[in-house]
Amino acid sequence: MHNTIGLGKFEYGSSGLSVLFSIGNFTIATYSMTILLGMLCSILTIAIFWKREGYKFETLLTLIVITLPTSIIGARALFVIERTIYGDYSIWQNWSWIKIWEGGLSIHGGIILAVIADLIYARKKRYEIDIRVGMSLIIPNILIGQVIGRFGNYANHEVYGSVIWDGSTINTWIESFARNMFISDSYSDALGFAGLYRQPLFLYEVLLSLAGWIILVWICNGMRLLKPGSTAGLYFFWYGSVRMIMEPLRQESYELYGVISTLFMVFGILMFVYFEFISDRYIRVWDKSKLRFNFIRKENANV
Repeated sequence: MHNTIGLGKFEYGSSGLSVLFSIGNFTIATYSMTILLGMLCSILTIAIFWKREGYKFETLLTLIVITLPTSIIGARALFVIERTIYGDYSIWQNWSWIKIWEGGLSIHGGIILAVIADLIYARKKRYEIDIRVGMSLIIPNILIGQVIGRFGNYANHEVYGSVIWDGSTINTWIESFARNMFISDSYSDALGFAGLYRQPLFLYEVLLSLAGWIILVWICNGMRLLKPGSTAGLYFFWYGSVRMIMEPLRQESYELYGVISTLFMVFGILMFVYFEFISDRYIRVWDKSKLRFNFIRKENANV
C-alpha cells in the first residue's frame, strides 16, 4: 500500500491521542475524559443560571444524578440499535454492547432519554420550579457538553468527513492535527492507501455547536430575550440543523440519524412557536437596572 496520497507536507504517524495516560495496566481514555469534562462544563453553566433564578440546588443535584446515567444509557442504546440496524451484529459479541470506553455513543439517544427522565422528575417538582424555565436553563447547555465531547471523537478517529484530495488545505493545518486526520479505514484500504486525509467534521460541528451555545445560553437566556421554554425548542432545532448539515459530509452517512435530526428540527420549531407565540402564560417586563427582561407568570402578577 501507498503510505501517502502525495498531498500535503505531513507523513502518516500515530498521534496516540486515544489514551490520555496510563498507570501500569490502568488506562484512562481521552474519550471518557472529554465526556466527563463536557458534562462538568454543562453543569457549571446551568448552576450559574439556576442560582440566578433562586431555585434550590438540591433539585438541581437530583436532576444531575438522573441525567448522568440516563444520558449515557440512552446514547449507548441508540448506538447499539444503529449498529444492529445496519448489520453489525458484532456489537452483541463479547459484551461489546456495554463497552462505552471503546467509543460508540449516539448523542441523540442520550438527549432523548435524559430529557424524558428529567421532565418526569421536574413535573413532580412543578411547585418548586417553573418547568419551562428549567428546560431553558438545562437543555441549551447540552451544547457545551457536545463541543467538548467531540474532541473525544477526534482522539478516537471518529466523526470524520470525506477525503481531502487537495493538499493545499492540509498544508495550512497544525502538524499534530494533520497527523490525526490521516485515517485508515475500509475505504482507504479499497483504494490501496495506508490512509487518507479526511475533513475534520468533528471540528465543524464543534464550531457550530459553540456558536449555538453562545447565542442561546449567554445572549438569549442571559438577557431573557425569549419566553421560558423557547430556547429549549431552539436547541432541538439548532442541533438538528447542524446534524443535517454534517451527515452528507460524513464518510459513512446513516439515514437513521438524518431522520432523527429532521424530527429534532420539527419538534424544536413546534416547541419554539408554542412557547414564544401561542402560550400566553407570562408577562414580559424590562429590568433597566440589569438590562434584561423578566417574565412574570400571569397568575402571580398584580394586574
